[in-house]
Order: sequence, then structure tokens, then C-alpha cells
Amino acid sequence: MILSRGPTQRNSEIAGLLLSPFLDGLLSCVFRESPMQCQECQYTLWNIRDRVCPECGTPYSIADYEFPANAVRYACPHCDQAYFGTTRSGHLKPREFDCVQCGAHIDMDDMIVRPADGSNMLRVHGRTEFPWAMRRKRGFFASWSRTLSMGMARPGELGEKLPETGAIAAAWYATLTMLAYLLVGTFPFVLLTAIPMLMGRGGGVAGLIGAILAFVLMPVGPLILVATVLPLWAGVSHLILLLTGPRERGFSATFQCACYTVGNNIAFALPCLAVYFFWLTIPWQITCMTIAVIKVQRVAIWRGVLAVVLPPLILGLASFVGLMLLMIQATQWQQQFNP
Repeated sequence: MILSRGPTQRNSEIAGLLLSPFLDGLLSCVFRESPMQCQECQYTLWNIRDRVCPECGTPYSIADYEFPANAVRYACPHCDQAYFGTTRSGHLKPREFDCVQCGAHIDMDDMIVRPADGSNMLRVHGRTEFPWAMRRKRGFFASWSRTLSMGMARPGELGEKLPETGAIAAAWYATLTMLAYLLVGTFPFVLLTAIPMLMGRGGGVAGLIGAILAFVLMPVGPLILVATVLPLWAGVSHLILLLTGPRERGFSATFQCACYTVGNNIAFALPCLAVYFFWLTIPWQITCMTIAVIKVQRVAIWRGVLAVVLPPLILGLASFVGLMLLMIQATQWQQQFNP
């Protein structure tokens, strides 16, 4: 069981990932320490049966807070039987079970939370809401832009705030982000192709239909990315984490890290320039995904780097070898037909 860590220890762990002062600042995690209070009105939430703040009505979850080990008593809402968290975040594991006292089926989020020493002064790690999860409350574009900036510049904070569940929402975010990039990056080409055709200066009806179909079928690329590439990458990464030791959460968390850092591939939104700069933004996503996975899965730096970097590295090497073999075969065919 690992107790809560101070800022100095957290910063030293992250600094070990890369030896660059600049990147160390980029990787720093915003992890706010505060009492267990409502994030809207700061009302103290100890001894509350419902998961709604009695002061302002804001819903909350016990998973929004992290506690020192054995510092918090989880009480059964039916018989008041006490339990203590055994995970690194001070939560119950399993979080859902039958009460040993009354036999009722209970979930961690249904239980009454009290400081084990009876004091209301216990300070815990509080996590603010994840921006994309708040899009209905705060607006779509504001939530999307905040999530985008978090994935680009604050991946440690992304890992700390990542929801317990939400793989579908993460996939939806990744699809929309890549679609927006492709629309911005390719729309000028479609427009420049369509205008002469509309003016009758080339391509004819067939060419115009082809340009329109290319624009309509553009969402296929992001869908393929989200449906195949990201799950495969996250799956292999999570398998490596499983093989190398314990981890905090399941596959969904690793998959969300891949989805919420996909916005780093902003080169695809640059008309005419994507082919020149995509090789810079892909390593950017790999780096940020690594940091997010390290934070959310609470694993050693080397395990996070190995899990996230190894799959695309193997894919890149395999693609390079395949391209070389194809070029060699093409050269041999050319020599056969043109002695």
C-alpha cells in the first residue's frame, strides 16, 4: 500500500522520464490537494449518504478523491459496517461486494465516507471534473478545447483526472478531433478541385462526383483509426503492463489515454504541410500518452515507456523492413522485364 505522495516526490518521479528541463515542465502534473469538499461550493462532504452536495446540489463521486491508506472508513449505508481502502488511492477493492454484516449488495459510491480518526480535518487529493465529461454542462466547444489542450500540454493532469469509465466517450472525442483535423487540412484541396469543375473547366461531372465522394468519405479515416489502430495500440500496451507487474486500472483507462492524446497529431490540420510535419506530432502523442499512462496506471516510468513506445516502434520497424523488401522485389522485377 502506497501512501499519498508529496509534490517533491511526484516531481522527481516525473523528471526521471526525460532529462530535459523543458520537457520536465511540460510533464508536470496538476494534482490539487484539498479537503474532501464540493468542487463548486467547498461544502465538506464527510458523512454524506447521497452523492449530491447538500449545499448546492452538485453531484460527485468518491472516485473524485484519493485518500491515504487506511485513513478513511467506508461505512455500509444499511448497517454501518466499516471497511478500509486497500488500493494506492485509498479506495475499496473490489469496489462492489456483499456486506459481511447485513448481506446487502453495496458499491463504494453508495457508502458513507468518514475519516478513520473521527476528525474532519483530514486532507485528501481532490480531482476536478474531466473536461470532456462536462461537455453537456459547460458546452461542447469549451470542453473539447480544454480536453485538447490537456492532452497536448498537460498529459499528467489528464492521467490524474481520467474518468473511471468512459471508453465510448473517449472514442467519440478521438473521432471528432481527427475528423476536424482532416476537414481543415483537406478541404482546401477539395475546394480547389471542385471550383474549376463547377465552372466547366476540367474533369466534367465524373470528376466533380469523385471530389464530392472524397469529401463525403473523409470520416472513414478517423473511424478506422478509432476502431482499429487505437484499440490495438492500447491493447498491446495494456498487455505489456499486465506482463510486467501490477497496474491500477483496466484496459479502458489505457485506451482513453490513447484517445485523448490523439489531438497531438495537429499536423494533419495543416494544408499542404501534413506530409512534412506528421513525423513530429506522432512522437508528441507517444510522449504524452506515455505520461498519461504512467499517472493513471501508477506504474514505474520504465514500464510506461516500454508499454506505450514498443508497439509503434515495432510497427515502424516492420513497415520499414517491408518497404525495403518491396523495393528490392520491385528492382528484381524490373531487371527481369528490362534485361
